[in-house]
Amino acid sequence: MNALFRSWFYLKPVFFWLIRAQVKSWNKDPIFWLMIYVPIGIVLVLSLFPSLAEVVLTPAHAAEQAPAMPDIKNYDSAAMRQKNASRMDAAEQAARSGKMPSIPNIRTPMHGADIDQIANQYKQKALTQNGEELLIFVSLSMPQDALIKLARQARVIHAVLVMRGVDGGLQKGNWSRAMNALKPLTDTGASIVIHPDYFKQYKVASVPTFVLTSSNPTETCDNATACTQRLQASGDVSLDYVLERWADGKGVLAGLAKAKLTQLEQPAK
Repeated sequence: MNALFRSWFYLKPVFFWLIRAQVKSWNKDPIFWLMIYVPIGIVLVLSLFPSLAEVVLTPAHAAEQAPAMPDIKNYDSAAMRQKNASRMDAAEQAARSGKMPSIPNIRTPMHGADIDQIANQYKQKALTQNGEELLIFVSLSMPQDALIKLARQARVIHAVLVMRGVDGGLQKGNWSRAMNALKPLTDTGASIVIHPDYFKQYKVASVPTFVLTSSNPTETCDNATACTQRLQASGDVSLDYVLERWADGKGVLAGLAKAKLTQLEQPAK
């Protein structure tokens, strides 16, 4: 009824005009009036039956909607986010189910910045410690020339360079930067160990610090006489200078220092 009312509202003036025109006999040709009334009748029918209008006016092939194309960009982004989330969940689960890797409390030779070699060394068991040990506590904050000189001297007499750590740690994401920072030292062939507990055991407050001990350095200084027999010196000096001062003393450690000094002064082969 609403459609009929709207159609009559708009077509009423037209009907009045047509009736008036026909009455005045402007044009009494039957074909002319047929051409006028037939379109008007079609409009009225389509107004009364909208569903019929859809069938008449809509092409058959357009009645079915074409399947929407997938949004490839958004699909790829969603798939990538899902894949990354799965990887992160797997990594987090692996970290929770196992022990986190730690720096071993052992002497770790580092000949060159080979990350795979270093990673494999962390999986090995602790090395057997000698009865005597010469430790040189250093830091990457020291002048590089002084560090390299100490590293070369340490290699000759089998001393160990001890570091508290490296900037950013030794996590996987920082391996490359850490190895680049250590490369000048590792290129000398010196043995290096990253062991912050050694700094506590020997109460090292500054670098370089030199420690010569005949006890097992894996023991703590708080137990019995583990660290009672030791020589310790700090200062911006060379290794040979420290060994000379120690060699002037008496006792077993003075003899060890003298042997190390003799070894250091031998011509390089």
